[in-house]
Amino acid sequence: MKKECRDFYRQIQHTYNDISVREDAVLSSILLSASNGLIKTSDVPRVAYELTQQLENNEIEKSFESLATVKELKQSAKKLSERYEQNKVTTGLLSKVFGNH
Repeated sequence: MKKECRDFYRQIQHTYNDISVREDAVLSSILLSASNGLIKTSDVPRVAYELTQQLENNEIEKSFESLATVKELKQSAKKLSERYEQNKVTTGLLSKVFGNH
C-alpha cells in the first residue's frame, strides 16, 4: 500500500475508532465501505470522492459534523477527491473530442 493510501486508510480507521462514530450505523457503514474500497483498489482519489459524496448525501446526524475526527476526514477526503474530479472532467472532454471508441 502506498503512503498516501496508507495515510488515508489510517485516517478513516481513526475516525471509525471513535465510539460515537461507531455507534451510528450509517456513518460506520460509510467508513467501512471506504476502508474496504481502499484495500481492494488503492485508488485514493476515487475512494475519497465516493466518501465525500456519501458523507454529503446521507443523513448524518449534525452532532457528528462537530467531531474533530469527522471534520478532519471530510476535509482530507474533499482534498484527495479533487484529482478524481479533474480526471472525470478531462475524460469527459476527451470523449467529446475523440468520441467513445
